[in-house]
Amino acid sequence: MHRLRVAVVGGGIGGITAARTLTEKGHDVVVFEKEDRLGGKCWSLRFNGQAYEMGACSVSPEFRTVLRYARTLGARVKRRFPFHVMQPDGTWRSFRKEYWPLEKTPTILAQMARYVYHAARFDLLYSRPATYVNLPDEYQQDFMSFCKANGMEDIAPWMELPITSFGYGDLRSIRTWYVLDYMNVINFMGFATLLMMLGQSPVHKFHQGFGEMVQRMALGLNVRIGRPVTRIERTGHEVRITVQGAEEPEVFDKVVIALPLPDIAECLDTTPDEREILDQVQSNRYLIVAAVLEGMPHDNYLLRFNANQENFGHVALIERNLHGEAADLSVCYIPIIDLGRSTEEVLADLPVDLQKLGIRIKRIVTTKEWNYFSHFTNGKVYERLQAMQGDND
Repeated sequence: MHRLRVAVVGGGIGGITAARTLTEKGHDVVVFEKEDRLGGKCWSLRFNGQAYEMGACSVSPEFRTVLRYARTLGARVKRRFPFHVMQPDGTWRSFRKEYWPLEKTPTILAQMARYVYHAARFDLLYSRPATYVNLPDEYQQDFMSFCKANGMEDIAPWMELPITSFGYGDLRSIRTWYVLDYMNVINFMGFATLLMMLGQSPVHKFHQGFGEMVQRMALGLNVRIGRPVTRIERTGHEVRITVQGAEEPEVFDKVVIALPLPDIAECLDTTPDEREILDQVQSNRYLIVAAVLEGMPHDNYLLRFNANQENFGHVALIERNLHGEAADLSVCYIPIIDLGRSTEEVLADLPVDLQKLGIRIKRIVTTKEWNYFSHFTNGKVYERLQAMQGDND
């Protein structure tokens, strides 16, 4: 095999995974990361000696590559705590009581079978190996309309935790193709297991944090942090990478661009077709607040009444996964999307929101705002993007 010199632009988990895979295949790889740390949206901090997440937090059974590296590198995982659903008056119910009333079991099982059929069909025909190619119109509509048209109204709200509360969007606006891809058969059945097991989550988290896992994966790689790439020029059979402060570009055979979609146009010498596609990228604003809370039970809570478009800008999920001396720390997830409100305005509402639930903020430890879930609302754009992969790289 011909040994190639490859540049990987972006040191998040996608970039590091690509770099490690290419290195294992015998290529000469250099990773450029503009920040002073690796991980991207895998950002783990520490509180009283324990890791907590301000970005990516769950390890799904579907994350086969990450789990394989975790086993190889000795990164331990642990099961996440159960979730409960909190009501506006501060009372709570288990996931099963909220989303799976026993008297509706026959109906729910029938709806699950319909969802599994569509998820398997989507995976077989439209997801692999070419992503989102020839999407039918039924998968282009919003997810709630899709569920209504297919008699799945009872299981549609199941997506309030993995889709809405984690910032991907309102179920009445997010497209069905995305939900079917994210909540594929394996993830969907895992979530159903969560309900059947009275709230016990089938997903895990890294014992020392997602960020530490990225650091382990980066060991032995040629990584240059704090080196923003300002220009990527594709000329003939080579790629020229210019880094901020460098007098001359470096020459590579290939490039892997592992950046958020909105950031690509800032450094890539895009063609008109590529610019047209990138102009259609949309992102959701998403605020994460780590705070020491008083009156918060040692559980994770979905605030279902805030898991919809009307209440975006208010806390939708509270996660408390630490223990011992760190048990008072909770992480609040607040979808902001496109409300036009500042971070300061949203933070000012947080104590009021929590006070209604009998919870008081003792102190805010840190906050982080992400431009999250960079995506195209029109799934057919991915077909055009797929066709460009590998061209002029």
